Amino acid sequence: MMKILLDLTYIDSYSITGVTNYAYRLLDGFIKCNFNKNVVLLVTSENAVIVEQNTGDYEQIVIELKTIRRVPYFNGLLNKRQLDKIIENNKIDLFFSPYIVYHGLYTSKIPFVGVFHDAQGFKLMESPIKQLLYNIFTKRILSKTTKIVTISNFSKNDIVNREPQLKERIEVIYNSILPVSRPFNSLPKSDPYILNVNTLEPYKNLITLVKAFNLLKDKIPHMLFVKAQRLPYWDNIIFPYMIKYGLENRIKLIEMKFSEEEMASLYSNADLFVSPSLMEGFGFTPIEAALYEIPVICSKESALVETTKGLLNYYEPATDEKKLAETILQLINNPIDKAVLSSISLEYINSYSTKNQAGQFIALFNTIV
Repeated sequence: MMKILLDLTYIDSYSITGVTNYAYRLLDGFIKCNFNKNVVLLVTSENAVIVEQNTGDYEQIVIELKTIRRVPYFNGLLNKRQLDKIIENNKIDLFFSPYIVYHGLYTSKIPFVGVFHDAQGFKLMESPIKQLLYNIFTKRILSKTTKIVTISNFSKNDIVNREPQLKERIEVIYNSILPVSRPFNSLPKSDPYILNVNTLEPYKNLITLVKAFNLLKDKIPHMLFVKAQRLPYWDNIIFPYMIKYGLENRIKLIEMKFSEEEMASLYSNADLFVSPSLMEGFGFTPIEAALYEIPVICSKESALVETTKGLLNYYEPATDEKKLAETILQLINNPIDKAVLSSISLEYINSYSTKNQAGQFIALFNTIV
C-alpha cells in the first residue's frame, strides 16, 4: 500500500487561512475516496490537536521543528535530516506538501510533490531584500520537487514565464469547494447590502468597489459590507476615502470571526457579491458566493474568468469604478432569474467537489510511486 506523508506543519492553531482550508478540503476528499489510510499527517505539537479536530480519521506523526525565527529561510534545510529520518523509520513512499512556501520542509530521499498555489509572492514582498530572499529560497524549494501542482492554467503559465525550466513538472488541479451550509439567520435583514469577502491587501482592489459605491450611494438603498480582518490598507486608503465622501454610515467592516452558519447567512442574504481583485491564482470567494445562488460581479483579471467558467458577471478594466458602478446598477435593477443562479451553483458544486480534487491527486501519486 502506498504511504504518503502529508505536511501540515505550516498550519497555525490560532488562525484559519486559505491554504489551511485548502488542505482540510483535500483531506475531506481523500476520506471520500477511501484513501485516508494511505496518508499520514505530519504535524507539530502546537497544531496536532486542532488538525485532528478538523481532519477526521488520519494517523499523525509529530515533528519538533527547529526554527530560526528572525531568518526563517533556512528552516527547510535545518529540519531536513529529521524529516528524512521520519521518512525512513515509517517507510514513507512519497512526501506531499499542500503548500510550498520558501521556508517549508522538503526532502530528496523520496519523491516530493508540492502545491505552489500561485506566483504572486515573486512580486508582493514588502522590501527589496525580503523579495530577493523570497525569490531565491522559493526557487530553491521548487527545484527539489518531483511534481508541482498549481491551481489554474493561469497560475501554471505565470510560473512557467518566471521559471521555464519547471514546465514539465507542473500539473494543474483546481481547488475544491465544500457544499454550502444551511443559512443561519443571525444577521439583521432591515438593510439590503452588497458584499465583499477578501483580504484587505492592495491587490484585492477594494478601493475601486468603494469608489463605485460612492457613485451609487444616492441611487440605491444598499449598505456595503466588507468581511475581512483589518489591515493597514483599510486605515490608510479605504477609511480616509470613506471620511472624505461621508460613507461611514453606508460601509461596514465586519472583523469578527464567523462560524460556517454565520458566513452562510452573510452570503445568502446579500443582494450582490463583488470581487474587483487585480490578481487571483484561483479566486475562491466569487465561486463560494455563487454557491449561495446570489449574483456575483468580478473583474476579468488573472485566473478569474477561467476558474469561474465565464458564468458570472464581469467588468473591465478592473480599476474603472464607473464601469463597475454601471454593472452593479444593472444587476440591482434587473435581477437574474433564480433558476440561472441555481444552475451556476450546481455547476461549481459538480466541478469543484473535494472527491474530484482528491481523485486527481491520487491519480498523480500513482504515476509517481
